Amino acid sequence: MIVQFVSFMVISYLFQENFRLKETIYTLRISLKQQVTTANIRSIFKGNANPASGSNEFQMKTTSINLKKKKRISTRKVISNSNNFDFAEQKRHNRNVFMKKSSPMHNQPRAFSPSLLTIVVLKQFFDESKANLNKTLENIRRLYPSIHQVSNVNNEESLNSMIAKVKTEYFLILEEGVLLSDRCNETIESLWDALEQYPEIDFIGGSYLTGDKLRVVCHRYRLCRWIFSVSYEYERSLGHVMICDGTSSSFMGRRSSLNKIHGFDSGIHNMLIVQDLFLRAKLSKNFSVGTIPNVMFLQDEVPSLHELWQSGDIKKDIVPFAIKHKVFIFKDIEDNTIDLCSPSSPLSGKYLCNEKKAHKLMLEGGHWAYKGTFAYPYMLNYLEITLTEVIKFFEERDVQYVVIGGVSLGAIKTRSILPWEAGDIDINVYKMSLVQLLKLIEPWAKKNGYFHKTFMSETVHIFCTPRNVGKVSGGLATINPYKSETPPDYVRIKTNGIWVRYDRQFYKFFLEHYGEDFLQHKVYRRKEIIECKIKKHNACLPNFKSLYEGRAGTMKDFYCKI
Repeated sequence: MIVQFVSFMVISYLFQENFRLKETIYTLRISLKQQVTTANIRSIFKGNANPASGSNEFQMKTTSINLKKKKRISTRKVISNSNNFDFAEQKRHNRNVFMKKSSPMHNQPRAFSPSLLTIVVLKQFFDESKANLNKTLENIRRLYPSIHQVSNVNNEESLNSMIAKVKTEYFLILEEGVLLSDRCNETIESLWDALEQYPEIDFIGGSYLTGDKLRVVCHRYRLCRWIFSVSYEYERSLGHVMICDGTSSSFMGRRSSLNKIHGFDSGIHNMLIVQDLFLRAKLSKNFSVGTIPNVMFLQDEVPSLHELWQSGDIKKDIVPFAIKHKVFIFKDIEDNTIDLCSPSSPLSGKYLCNEKKAHKLMLEGGHWAYKGTFAYPYMLNYLEITLTEVIKFFEERDVQYVVIGGVSLGAIKTRSILPWEAGDIDINVYKMSLVQLLKLIEPWAKKNGYFHKTFMSETVHIFCTPRNVGKVSGGLATINPYKSETPPDYVRIKTNGIWVRYDRQFYKFFLEHYGEDFLQHKVYRRKEIIECKIKKHNACLPNFKSLYEGRAGTMKDFYCKI
Protein backbone atom coordinates (compact mmCIF):
# COMPACT_ATOMS: atom_id res chain seq x y z
CA MET A 1 0.00 0.00 0.00
CA ILE A 2 2.82 2.40 0.90
CA VAL A 3 4.54 1.82 -2.46
CA GLN A 4 1.27 2.44 -4.34
CA PHE A 5 0.62 5.63 -2.37
CA VAL A 6 4.18 6.94 -3.05
CA SER A 7 3.80 6.12 -6.75
CA PHE A 8 0.46 7.98 -6.89
CA MET A 9 2.01 11.05 -5.23
CA VAL A 10 4.95 11.08 -7.69
CA ILE A 11 2.61 10.78 -10.71
CA SER A 12 0.42 13.58 -9.38
CA TYR A 13 3.45 15.83 -8.88
CA LEU A 14 4.76 15.17 -12.40
CA PHE A 15 1.28 15.81 -13.89
CA GLN A 16 1.08 19.18 -12.11
CA GLU A 17 4.59 20.11 -13.24
CA ASN A 18 3.71 19.18 -16.83
CA PHE A 19 0.55 21.36 -16.73
CA ARG A 20 2.54 24.32 -15.34
CA LEU A 21 5.18 23.89 -18.02
CA LYS A 22 2.55 23.98 -20.78
CA GLU A 23 1.13 27.20 -19.35
CA THR A 24 4.63 28.70 -19.23
CA ILE A 25 5.37 27.68 -22.82
CA TYR A 26 2.03 29.13 -24.01
CA THR A 27 2.69 32.43 -22.18
CA LEU A 28 6.21 32.65 -23.57
CA ARG A 29 4.98 31.83 -27.07
CA ILE A 30 2.43 34.68 -26.97
CA SER A 31 5.03 37.06 -25.56
CA LEU A 32 7.58 36.01 -28.15
CA LYS A 33 5.08 36.42 -30.98
CA GLN A 34 4.36 39.94 -29.83
CA GLN A 35 8.07 40.77 -29.57
CA VAL A 36 8.89 39.31 -32.98
CA THR A 37 5.92 41.11 -34.60
CA THR A 38 7.08 44.39 -33.10
CA ALA A 39 10.64 43.75 -34.23
CA ASN A 40 9.50 42.91 -37.76
CA ILE A 41 7.40 46.08 -37.98
CA ARG A 42 10.42 48.11 -36.89
CA SER A 43 12.65 46.37 -39.35
CA ILE A 44 10.18 47.02 -42.17
CA PHE A 45 10.43 50.74 -41.57
CA LYS A 46 14.21 50.34 -41.51
CA GLY A 47 14.15 48.14 -44.61
CA ASN A 48 16.01 45.29 -42.87
CA ALA A 49 13.49 42.40 -42.80
CA ASN A 50 10.74 40.67 -44.64
CA PRO A 51 7.60 40.22 -42.51
CA ALA A 52 6.60 37.26 -44.63
CA SER A 53 9.86 35.42 -43.98
CA GLY A 54 8.36 33.26 -41.23
CA SER A 55 11.33 33.86 -38.95
CA ASN A 56 9.03 34.46 -35.98
CA GLU A 57 7.50 31.02 -36.37
CA PHE A 58 10.95 29.41 -36.56
CA GLN A 59 12.07 31.24 -33.39
CA MET A 60 8.94 30.17 -31.52
CA LYS A 61 9.55 26.52 -32.50
CA THR A 62 13.17 26.80 -31.43
CA THR A 63 12.17 28.32 -28.08
CA SER A 64 9.61 25.57 -27.52
CA ILE A 65 12.19 22.86 -28.27
CA ASN A 66 14.75 24.46 -25.97
CA LEU A 67 12.21 24.64 -23.13
CA LYS A 68 11.42 20.96 -23.59
CA LYS A 69 15.14 20.16 -23.49
CA LYS A 70 15.48 22.17 -20.28
CA LYS A 71 12.60 20.19 -18.78
CA ARG A 72 14.28 16.87 -19.64
CA ILE A 73 17.63 18.06 -18.25
CA SER A 74 15.91 19.30 -15.07
CA THR A 75 14.18 15.92 -14.63
CA ARG A 76 17.48 14.07 -15.08
CA LYS A 77 19.12 16.29 -12.45
CA VAL A 78 16.34 15.51 -9.95
CA ILE A 79 16.76 11.78 -10.57
CA SER A 80 20.56 12.03 -10.38
CA ASN A 81 20.46 13.92 -7.08
CA SER A 82 18.26 11.24 -5.55
CA ASN A 83 20.91 8.57 -6.20
CA ASN A 84 24.28 8.11 -4.50
CA PHE A 85 26.63 11.02 -5.22
CA ASP A 86 29.22 10.19 -7.89
CA PHE A 87 32.45 11.62 -6.50
CA ALA A 88 34.53 10.56 -9.52
CA GLU A 89 32.15 12.34 -11.91
CA GLN A 90 32.16 15.45 -9.74
CA LYS A 91 35.96 15.36 -9.64
CA ARG A 92 36.12 15.22 -13.44
CA HIS A 93 33.62 18.07 -13.68
CA ASN A 94 35.62 20.20 -11.24
CA ARG A 95 38.79 19.47 -13.16
CA ASN A 96 37.21 20.50 -16.46
CA VAL A 97 36.01 23.73 -14.88
CA PHE A 98 39.50 24.34 -13.52
CA MET A 99 41.05 23.68 -16.91
CA LYS A 100 38.72 26.17 -18.56
CA LYS A 101 39.55 28.80 -15.95
CA SER A 102 43.27 28.11 -15.87
CA SER A 103 43.83 27.86 -19.62
CA PRO A 104 42.60 31.06 -21.12
CA MET A 105 44.09 31.85 -24.48
CA HIS A 106 46.19 34.96 -24.88
CA ASN A 107 44.11 37.79 -26.22
CA GLN A 108 46.72 38.28 -28.90
CA PRO A 109 49.13 35.31 -29.18
CA ARG A 110 52.48 36.49 -30.44
CA ALA A 111 53.86 35.18 -33.70
CA PHE A 112 57.15 33.29 -33.42
CA SER A 113 60.15 35.59 -33.31
CA PRO A 114 63.68 34.11 -33.07
CA SER A 115 64.89 37.19 -31.22
CA LEU A 116 62.49 36.35 -28.34
CA LEU A 117 63.88 32.83 -27.83
CA THR A 118 67.17 31.51 -26.42
CA ILE A 119 68.56 28.11 -27.42
CA VAL A 120 70.66 26.32 -24.80
CA VAL A 121 72.72 23.45 -26.22
CA LEU A 122 72.97 20.50 -23.82
CA LYS A 123 76.14 18.44 -24.12
CA GLN A 124 75.23 15.02 -22.74
CA PHE A 125 78.48 13.18 -23.32
CA PHE A 126 81.60 14.80 -21.93
CA ASP A 127 84.07 13.56 -24.52
CA GLU A 128 86.76 15.43 -26.42
CA SER A 129 84.95 15.39 -29.78
CA LYS A 130 83.15 18.61 -30.73
CA ALA A 131 81.79 17.32 -34.04
CA ASN A 132 78.23 16.82 -32.80
CA LEU A 133 78.19 20.14 -30.96
CA ASN A 134 79.48 22.05 -33.99
CA LYS A 135 76.92 20.36 -36.24
CA THR A 136 74.10 21.52 -33.97
CA LEU A 137 75.43 25.08 -33.71
CA GLU A 138 75.81 25.34 -37.48
CA ASN A 139 72.22 24.13 -37.97
CA ILE A 140 70.93 26.81 -35.56
CA ARG A 141 72.88 29.59 -37.30
CA ARG A 142 71.57 28.53 -40.70
CA LEU A 143 67.90 28.37 -39.72
CA TYR A 144 67.72 31.11 -37.09
CA PRO A 145 70.67 33.50 -37.45
CA SER A 146 69.14 36.08 -35.07
CA ILE A 147 68.34 33.66 -32.26
CA HIS A 148 70.14 33.86 -28.90
CA GLN A 149 72.50 30.95 -28.21
CA VAL A 150 74.10 29.55 -25.08
CA SER A 151 76.37 26.53 -25.48
CA ASN A 152 78.78 24.56 -23.31
CA VAL A 153 81.76 24.62 -25.62
CA ASN A 154 84.43 23.89 -22.99
CA ASN A 155 82.51 21.14 -21.12
CA GLU A 156 82.96 23.03 -17.85
CA GLU A 157 79.79 25.05 -17.50
CA SER A 158 76.77 23.50 -15.81
CA LEU A 159 73.33 23.55 -17.36
CA ASN A 160 72.03 25.80 -14.58
CA SER A 161 74.76 28.39 -15.16
CA MET A 162 73.91 28.40 -18.86
CA ILE A 163 70.20 28.83 -18.07
CA ALA A 164 71.13 31.79 -15.85
CA LYS A 165 72.24 33.59 -19.01
CA VAL A 166 68.77 33.28 -20.56
CA LYS A 167 67.00 36.64 -20.57
CA THR A 168 64.09 35.75 -22.85
CA GLU A 169 60.71 34.49 -21.61
CA TYR A 170 61.09 31.17 -23.42
CA PHE A 171 64.12 28.92 -23.85
CA LEU A 172 64.82 25.82 -25.94
CA ILE A 173 67.03 23.02 -24.63
CA LEU A 174 68.65 21.34 -27.62
CA GLU A 175 70.84 18.26 -27.25
CA GLU A 176 74.18 18.21 -29.01
CA GLY A 177 74.01 16.37 -32.32
CA VAL A 178 70.29 17.10 -32.68
CA LEU A 179 69.22 19.22 -35.66
CA LEU A 180 66.10 21.32 -36.12
CA SER A 181 63.77 20.58 -39.01
CA ASP A 182 62.90 23.32 -41.50
CA ARG A 183 59.91 21.54 -43.02
CA CYS A 184 56.44 23.01 -42.71
CA ASN A 185 54.62 21.90 -39.50
CA GLU A 186 57.79 20.22 -38.15
CA THR A 187 59.56 23.30 -36.80
CA ILE A 188 59.98 24.62 -33.27
CA GLU A 189 57.54 27.40 -34.13
CA SER A 190 54.74 24.96 -33.25
CA LEU A 191 56.18 24.65 -29.73
CA TRP A 192 56.18 28.43 -29.42
CA ASP A 193 52.57 28.66 -30.64
CA ALA A 194 51.46 26.07 -28.07
CA LEU A 195 53.09 27.95 -25.19
CA GLU A 196 51.41 31.14 -26.38
CA GLN A 197 48.02 29.46 -26.77
CA TYR A 198 48.02 27.39 -23.56
CA PRO A 199 49.49 29.27 -20.56
CA GLU A 200 49.21 26.22 -18.30
CA ILE A 201 51.82 24.28 -20.32
CA ASP A 202 55.24 24.70 -18.72
CA PHE A 203 57.48 22.56 -20.92
CA ILE A 204 56.81 21.13 -24.38
CA GLY A 205 58.78 18.85 -26.71
CA GLY A 206 58.34 16.75 -29.80
CA SER A 207 59.54 13.63 -31.62
CA TYR A 208 62.92 12.28 -32.69
CA LEU A 209 63.42 11.38 -36.36
CA THR A 210 66.30 9.02 -37.15
CA GLY A 211 66.38 8.19 -40.82
CA ASP A 212 62.79 7.15 -41.47
CA LYS A 213 62.13 6.04 -37.87
CA LEU A 214 59.99 8.41 -35.85
CA ARG A 215 59.90 8.12 -32.06
CA VAL A 216 57.13 10.17 -30.49
CA VAL A 217 58.22 10.98 -26.93
CA CYS A 218 55.23 11.21 -24.65
CA HIS A 219 55.97 9.28 -21.50
CA ARG A 220 54.31 8.36 -18.25
CA TYR A 221 56.63 8.07 -15.25
CA ARG A 222 55.88 5.76 -12.34
CA LEU A 223 57.77 5.15 -9.10
CA CYS A 224 56.70 1.96 -7.36
CA ARG A 225 58.41 -0.72 -5.27
CA TRP A 226 61.92 0.64 -5.88
CA ILE A 227 61.31 0.75 -9.65
CA PHE A 228 61.29 3.72 -12.03
CA SER A 229 59.23 2.72 -15.06
CA VAL A 230 58.57 4.64 -18.26
CA SER A 231 55.66 3.89 -20.60
CA TYR A 232 54.21 5.51 -23.70
CA GLU A 233 50.99 7.14 -22.51
CA TYR A 234 49.37 10.57 -22.41
CA GLU A 235 46.96 11.86 -19.80
CA ARG A 236 44.82 14.16 -21.97
CA SER A 237 45.06 16.52 -24.92
CA LEU A 238 44.98 20.26 -25.50
CA GLY A 239 44.27 20.79 -29.17
CA HIS A 240 47.06 18.89 -30.95
CA VAL A 241 49.19 18.75 -27.79
CA MET A 242 49.57 15.52 -25.77
CA ILE A 243 49.87 16.15 -22.01
CA CYS A 244 52.39 13.69 -20.59
CA ASP A 245 54.70 13.25 -17.61
CA GLY A 246 57.81 13.59 -19.75
CA THR A 247 58.69 14.64 -23.27
CA SER A 248 61.85 14.77 -25.40
CA SER A 249 65.12 15.91 -23.82
CA SER A 250 65.15 18.63 -26.49
CA PHE A 251 62.23 20.82 -25.43
CA MET A 252 60.96 24.39 -25.09
CA GLY A 253 59.89 25.89 -21.78
CA ARG A 254 59.10 28.98 -19.79
CA ARG A 255 61.95 30.46 -17.79
CA SER A 256 59.47 31.30 -15.00
CA SER A 257 58.40 27.65 -14.78
CA LEU A 258 62.00 26.51 -14.52
CA ASN A 259 62.58 28.99 -11.71
CA LYS A 260 59.54 27.66 -9.82
CA ILE A 261 61.05 24.17 -9.80
CA HIS A 262 64.51 25.54 -8.85
CA GLY A 263 66.14 24.67 -12.16
CA PHE A 264 68.03 21.50 -12.99
CA ASP A 265 69.70 19.28 -10.40
CA SER A 266 73.42 19.69 -11.07
CA GLY A 267 74.10 16.52 -9.07
CA ILE A 268 72.42 14.38 -11.72
CA HIS A 269 74.35 13.15 -14.75
CA ASN A 270 73.34 14.89 -17.99
CA MET A 271 71.97 11.61 -19.38
CA LEU A 272 69.15 11.80 -16.81
CA ILE A 273 69.05 15.49 -15.89
CA VAL A 274 66.01 16.28 -18.06
CA GLN A 275 64.09 13.19 -16.88
CA ASP A 276 64.81 14.29 -13.31
CA LEU A 277 63.31 17.71 -14.08
CA PHE A 278 60.13 16.20 -15.53
CA LEU A 279 59.83 13.72 -12.67
CA ARG A 280 60.10 16.51 -10.11
CA ALA A 281 57.49 18.47 -12.07
CA LYS A 282 55.16 15.47 -11.93
CA LEU A 283 55.66 14.96 -8.20
CA SER A 284 54.99 18.64 -7.50
CA LYS A 285 51.60 18.32 -9.27
CA ASN A 286 51.67 21.97 -10.35
CA PHE A 287 53.29 21.60 -13.77
CA SER A 288 52.15 20.47 -17.21
CA VAL A 289 54.42 18.87 -19.80
CA GLY A 290 53.34 18.49 -23.41
CA THR A 291 54.39 16.83 -26.66
CA ILE A 292 53.55 17.84 -30.23
CA PRO A 293 54.10 14.67 -32.30
CA ASN A 294 54.70 16.46 -35.60
CA VAL A 295 57.55 18.65 -34.27
CA MET A 296 60.66 16.73 -35.26
CA PHE A 297 64.18 16.81 -33.87
CA LEU A 298 66.54 15.22 -36.39
CA GLN A 299 68.93 12.83 -34.71
CA ASP A 300 71.49 10.24 -35.74
CA GLU A 301 71.25 6.84 -34.08
CA VAL A 302 71.83 7.43 -30.36
CA PRO A 303 72.01 4.54 -27.87
CA SER A 304 69.33 4.27 -25.23
CA LEU A 305 70.05 4.33 -21.51
CA HIS A 306 69.69 0.54 -21.49
CA GLU A 307 72.20 0.12 -24.34
CA LEU A 308 74.68 2.44 -22.63
CA TRP A 309 74.32 0.42 -19.44
CA GLN A 310 74.90 -2.86 -21.26
CA SER A 311 77.98 -1.49 -23.01
CA GLY A 312 79.43 -0.28 -19.72
CA ASP A 313 79.63 3.35 -20.86
CA ILE A 314 77.67 4.40 -17.77
CA LYS A 315 78.06 2.74 -14.39
CA LYS A 316 77.95 4.81 -11.22
CA ASP A 317 76.74 7.81 -13.29
CA ILE A 318 73.21 6.52 -12.78
CA VAL A 319 73.56 6.21 -9.00
CA PRO A 320 72.72 9.83 -7.98
CA PHE A 321 69.36 9.63 -9.78
CA ALA A 322 68.67 6.21 -8.21
CA ILE A 323 69.44 7.45 -4.68
CA LYS A 324 67.44 10.65 -5.11
CA HIS A 325 64.30 8.88 -6.31
CA LYS A 326 64.82 5.65 -4.31
CA VAL A 327 65.03 3.18 -7.19
CA PHE A 328 67.10 0.10 -7.89
CA ILE A 329 65.51 -0.86 -11.22
CA PHE A 330 64.82 1.13 -14.40
CA LYS A 331 62.28 -0.01 -17.00
CA ASP A 332 61.91 1.76 -20.35
CA ILE A 333 59.03 1.83 -22.85
CA GLU A 334 60.43 -1.27 -24.61
CA ASP A 335 60.36 -3.11 -21.27
CA ASN A 336 64.16 -3.22 -21.15
CA THR A 337 65.38 -3.45 -17.57
CA ILE A 338 68.41 -2.02 -15.84
CA ASP A 339 68.88 -3.79 -12.50
CA LEU A 340 71.57 -1.84 -10.67
CA CYS A 341 72.19 -4.54 -8.08
CA SER A 342 71.79 -7.81 -9.98
CA PRO A 343 74.62 -10.34 -9.39
CA SER A 344 76.06 -9.46 -12.82
CA SER A 345 75.93 -5.68 -12.28
CA PRO A 346 79.22 -3.78 -11.90
CA LEU A 347 77.59 -2.07 -8.89
CA SER A 348 76.75 -5.32 -7.14
CA GLY A 349 77.87 -5.13 -3.52
CA LYS A 350 78.88 -1.46 -3.89
CA TYR A 351 77.33 1.95 -3.27
CA LEU A 352 73.56 1.56 -2.82
CA CYS A 353 73.88 -2.21 -3.48
CA ASN A 354 75.59 -2.74 -0.12
CA GLU A 355 72.91 -3.51 2.48
CA LYS A 356 74.28 -1.27 5.23
CA LYS A 357 74.87 1.62 2.85
CA ALA A 358 71.43 1.12 1.30
CA HIS A 359 69.78 1.47 4.71
CA LYS A 360 71.45 4.85 5.09
CA LEU A 361 70.88 6.05 1.52
CA MET A 362 67.41 4.69 0.86
CA LEU A 363 65.68 4.27 4.25
CA GLU A 364 66.92 7.08 6.49
CA GLY A 365 69.19 4.69 8.35
CA GLY A 366 66.50 2.09 9.11
CA HIS A 367 65.61 -1.40 7.87
CA TRP A 368 62.64 -2.07 5.58
CA ALA A 369 61.20 -4.62 8.02
CA TYR A 370 60.74 -1.79 10.54
CA LYS A 371 60.14 1.10 8.14
CA GLY A 372 57.13 -0.57 6.52
CA THR A 373 58.44 -0.80 2.95
CA PHE A 374 59.01 -3.56 0.45
CA ALA A 375 62.37 -5.30 0.72
CA TYR A 376 65.06 -4.20 -1.70
CA PRO A 377 64.57 -5.94 -5.07
CA TYR A 378 68.11 -7.29 -5.04
CA MET A 379 67.54 -8.75 -1.58
CA LEU A 380 64.45 -10.64 -2.73
CA ASN A 381 66.38 -11.76 -5.79
CA TYR A 382 69.24 -13.09 -3.66
CA LEU A 383 66.81 -14.87 -1.36
CA GLU A 384 65.11 -16.53 -4.33
CA ILE A 385 68.47 -17.66 -5.70
CA THR A 386 69.50 -19.05 -2.31
CA LEU A 387 66.18 -20.84 -1.83
CA THR A 388 66.40 -22.44 -5.28
CA GLU A 389 70.05 -23.46 -4.95
CA VAL A 390 69.87 -24.87 -1.41
CA ILE A 391 66.63 -26.79 -1.99
CA LYS A 392 67.99 -28.27 -5.22
CA PHE A 393 71.21 -29.25 -3.43
CA PHE A 394 69.34 -30.93 -0.54
CA GLU A 395 66.87 -32.71 -2.82
CA GLU A 396 69.65 -34.16 -4.99
CA ARG A 397 71.40 -35.55 -1.89
CA ASP A 398 68.24 -36.72 -0.15
CA VAL A 399 68.82 -34.47 2.87
CA GLN A 400 65.89 -34.51 5.29
CA TYR A 401 64.86 -30.87 5.61
CA VAL A 402 61.88 -28.55 6.09
CA VAL A 403 61.66 -24.79 5.58
CA ILE A 404 60.25 -22.89 8.56
CA GLY A 405 59.80 -19.26 9.65
CA GLY A 406 58.71 -16.35 7.50
CA VAL A 407 59.24 -18.15 4.21
CA SER A 408 56.73 -20.82 5.24
CA LEU A 409 54.27 -18.04 6.03
CA GLY A 410 54.97 -16.48 2.62
CA ALA A 411 54.26 -19.83 0.96
CA ILE A 412 50.73 -19.70 2.41
CA LYS A 413 50.10 -15.98 1.83
CA THR A 414 51.68 -15.38 -1.58
CA ARG A 415 53.22 -18.67 -2.79
CA SER A 416 56.52 -16.84 -2.62
CA ILE A 417 58.99 -15.29 -0.25
CA LEU A 418 57.08 -12.40 1.30
CA PRO A 419 57.76 -9.09 -0.50
CA TRP A 420 58.72 -7.62 2.90
CA GLU A 421 60.69 -10.66 4.12
CA ALA A 422 63.21 -9.59 6.78
CA GLY A 423 66.19 -11.14 5.04
CA ASP A 424 66.88 -14.85 5.55
CA ILE A 425 65.54 -18.36 4.91
CA ASP A 426 65.25 -20.64 7.95
CA ILE A 427 65.80 -24.35 7.24
CA ASN A 428 65.92 -27.31 9.63
CA VAL A 429 67.89 -30.43 8.61
CA TYR A 430 67.66 -33.77 10.43
CA LYS A 431 69.94 -36.76 11.13
CA MET A 432 72.95 -34.50 10.66
CA SER A 433 75.37 -32.74 13.04
CA LEU A 434 76.93 -29.33 12.47
CA VAL A 435 80.22 -30.99 11.48
CA GLN A 436 78.47 -33.27 8.99
CA LEU A 437 76.52 -30.33 7.55
CA LEU A 438 79.71 -28.29 7.05
CA LYS A 439 81.47 -31.26 5.47
CA LEU A 440 78.57 -31.55 3.00
CA ILE A 441 78.26 -27.87 2.18
CA GLU A 442 81.91 -26.70 2.01
CA PRO A 443 82.95 -28.39 -1.27
CA TRP A 444 79.75 -27.27 -2.97
CA ALA A 445 80.13 -23.68 -1.77
CA LYS A 446 83.80 -23.58 -2.81
CA LYS A 447 83.03 -24.94 -6.26
CA ASN A 448 80.33 -22.30 -6.88
CA GLY A 449 82.13 -19.39 -5.22
CA TYR A 450 79.50 -19.07 -2.48
CA PHE A 451 80.25 -17.47 0.87
CA HIS A 452 79.43 -19.50 4.00
CA LYS A 453 80.21 -19.37 7.69
CA THR A 454 79.14 -20.86 11.02
CA PHE A 455 77.09 -18.79 13.41
CA MET A 456 77.35 -19.21 17.20
CA SER A 457 78.65 -22.77 16.60
CA GLU A 458 75.05 -23.82 16.06
CA THR A 459 74.02 -22.98 12.50
CA VAL A 460 75.47 -22.55 9.04
CA HIS A 461 74.92 -19.37 7.05
CA ILE A 462 75.26 -19.65 3.29
CA PHE A 463 74.87 -16.94 0.63
CA CYS A 464 74.29 -18.40 -2.83
CA THR A 465 75.67 -15.32 -4.53
CA PRO A 466 79.28 -14.40 -5.38
CA ARG A 467 81.47 -14.24 -2.28
CA ASN A 468 82.12 -10.50 -2.54
CA VAL A 469 78.37 -9.87 -2.75
CA GLY A 470 77.27 -12.30 -0.05
CA LYS A 471 79.54 -10.67 2.51
CA VAL A 472 77.82 -7.28 2.24
CA SER A 473 74.38 -7.76 0.71
CA GLY A 474 72.55 -10.52 2.56
CA GLY A 475 70.19 -13.06 1.01
CA LEU A 476 71.25 -15.96 3.19
CA ALA A 477 69.94 -19.33 4.31
CA THR A 478 70.19 -20.11 8.05
CA ILE A 479 70.50 -23.91 8.32
CA ASN A 480 69.90 -25.54 11.71
CA PRO A 481 71.13 -29.16 12.10
CA TYR A 482 69.19 -31.58 14.35
CA LYS A 483 71.10 -34.86 14.60
CA SER A 484 68.99 -36.64 17.17
CA GLU A 485 65.48 -35.55 16.16
CA THR A 486 63.17 -37.51 13.92
CA PRO A 487 62.30 -35.69 10.66
CA PRO A 488 58.70 -34.45 10.70
CA ASP A 489 56.09 -35.39 8.12
CA TYR A 490 56.18 -32.82 5.39
CA VAL A 491 54.09 -31.37 2.58
CA ARG A 492 55.34 -29.57 -0.51
CA ILE A 493 54.10 -26.07 -1.37
CA LYS A 494 55.12 -24.36 -4.58
CA THR A 495 57.18 -21.31 -3.63
CA ASN A 496 58.78 -18.96 -6.14
CA GLY A 497 58.20 -21.58 -8.83
CA ILE A 498 59.73 -24.61 -7.07
CA TRP A 499 58.24 -27.30 -4.81
CA VAL A 500 59.56 -26.82 -1.28
CA ARG A 501 59.16 -29.06 1.80
CA TYR A 502 57.39 -27.64 4.84
CA ASP A 503 56.47 -29.23 8.16
CA ARG A 504 53.02 -30.76 7.80
CA GLN A 505 52.21 -29.17 11.16
CA PHE A 506 52.89 -25.66 9.81
CA TYR A 507 49.62 -24.51 11.34
CA LYS A 508 50.86 -25.43 14.82
CA PHE A 509 54.12 -23.57 14.13
CA PHE A 510 52.20 -20.45 13.06
CA LEU A 511 50.08 -20.48 16.20
CA GLU A 512 53.14 -20.82 18.44
CA HIS A 513 55.19 -18.10 16.77
CA TYR A 514 52.64 -15.65 15.36
CA GLY A 515 49.43 -16.34 17.26
CA GLU A 516 45.91 -16.97 15.98
CA ASP A 517 46.06 -13.87 13.76
CA PHE A 518 49.07 -15.17 11.82
CA LEU A 519 47.40 -14.12 8.55
CA GLN A 520 47.69 -10.47 9.53
CA HIS A 521 50.74 -8.58 8.27
CA LYS A 522 52.84 -7.65 11.28
CA VAL A 523 56.17 -5.95 11.82
CA TYR A 524 59.07 -8.39 12.08
CA ARG A 525 59.33 -9.76 15.65
CA ARG A 526 56.59 -7.42 16.83
CA LYS A 527 52.85 -7.65 17.22
CA GLU A 528 51.96 -4.32 15.62
CA ILE A 529 50.37 -4.22 12.16
CA ILE A 530 52.68 -3.00 9.38
CA GLU A 531 52.42 0.63 8.32
CA CYS A 532 54.81 2.74 6.27
CA LYS A 533 56.96 5.04 8.41
CA ILE A 534 58.41 7.13 5.55
CA LYS A 535 55.82 9.39 3.96
CA LYS A 536 55.57 9.43 0.16
CA HIS A 537 58.25 6.74 -0.22
CA ASN A 538 57.64 4.90 -3.50
CA ALA A 539 58.32 1.52 -1.86
CA CYS A 540 55.77 1.98 0.95
CA LEU A 541 53.65 -1.00 1.81
CA PRO A 542 49.94 -0.21 2.08
CA ASN A 543 48.88 0.95 5.51
CA PHE A 544 47.62 -2.43 6.67
CA LYS A 545 46.26 -0.83 9.85
CA SER A 546 43.63 0.97 7.81
CA LEU A 547 42.67 -1.96 5.57
CA TYR A 548 39.87 -4.11 6.97
CA GLU A 549 40.77 -3.01 10.50
CA GLY A 550 44.20 -4.56 10.22
CA ARG A 551 43.01 -7.80 8.64
CA ALA A 552 43.88 -7.12 4.99
CA GLY A 553 45.01 -9.97 2.79
CA THR A 554 47.43 -9.91 -0.12
CA MET A 555 45.17 -8.74 -2.94
CA LYS A 556 47.21 -7.07 -5.66
CA ASP A 557 44.75 -4.18 -5.65
CA PHE A 558 46.33 -3.00 -2.38
CA TYR A 559 49.74 -2.46 -3.96
CA CYS A 560 51.05 -0.03 -6.54
CA LYS A 561 51.30 -1.46 -10.04
CA ILE A 562 54.05 -1.12 -12.63
